[in-house]
Amino acid sequence: PRAEQPRVEQARVEPAHHDIAPIVPAIREDDPYADAIEEFAAAGWLASHEDGLWRITGSFGNPVPIAAVAATRLAQYGEPVLIQAGNERRWAFMAWAAPDLTLLNWPARNWRSYQIRPPADPESRFRGGDLASVPGRVGPLNRQIGDPPPALLRVLGKLDLGFGELVKELQAIGG
Repeated sequence: PRAEQPRVEQARVEPAHHDIAPIVPAIREDDPYADAIEEFAAAGWLASHEDGLWRITGSFGNPVPIAAVAATRLAQYGEPVLIQAGNERRWAFMAWAAPDLTLLNWPARNWRSYQIRPPADPESRFRGGDLASVPGRVGPLNRQIGDPPPALLRVLGKLDLGFGELVKELQAIGG
């Protein structure tokens, strides 16, 4: 005797042809970052946000100017901002809460701290990507990833995020 197979109901799915335009304003209200995310997408970048850290990925060469653009845009919604921008070859991390900005450039593993005061912002300072020409660096160039600069600790303190937690996140993405 054959075991009886359970009966499976079959359904046919019809494509919906609805206008989503009325839904877009509601989506924008639910996501305060929608404008910035759209701007990033128009530039060919993918943005995601998890546990306080923004990740921007794309096929760009130098991630430093990309992180700076993202920091400037996202700070409009409130500071501090933590950004990791990059791809499979290299990435940059920025922690920004005016006037403090800390940069970790990977794979160079250099912590750099800057004071950036209005009318300047991260985008205007790092637009060219040449770190040697960026004004406002404070403190020494720190090559030890486990030795955080004071400016970074100030930014992390505003987020109630420990340095160890940040290092774990950065190591998870290739650091």
